[in-house]
Amino acid sequence: MKSRLKEKEDRKEMPPKLEKLPKIIILSSSPKIPALK
Repeated sequence: MKSRLKEKEDRKEMPPKLEKLPKIIILSSSPKIPALK
């Protein structure tokens, strides 16, 4: 279970879902970038 503090930090660093999705697709299709953690 994540602590609430950690969850807040993650949200701060991550862009909103709609912004994040295209990035994940680009990262996933790029062979140079290792798999997402």
